[in-house]
Amino acid sequence: MAKNIITAYLKAFRFEQDNDLWTAYSDELGIASCGRTQDESEDNLRNAVLVHFRSLDKRHRLVEILRQKNVRFEVAHESRRTKQHSRTIEYEQRV
Repeated sequence: MAKNIITAYLKAFRFEQDNDLWTAYSDELGIASCGRTQDESEDNLRNAVLVHFRSLDKRHRLVEILRQKNVRFEVAHESRRTKQHSRTIEYEQRV
């Protein structure tokens, strides 16, 4: 089965600390996650974004929603995978 790689370039993650808990936010997507450290909260946020992408993709709305939220993204066949940067999220879309 062929795959497309959808690479979303998010502008920034925002972090807040409340006592021993860190919360990471993607304001662009309206998603948040938490963890015991800033790194853990970012990892959890990335996982939450991928779950969100998977859900949108199952309903064939991923590209539509990314456009609606003005998230810059590109679609490439898996053989043209590029180097990831810190604020990019890659999602493998089965086509």
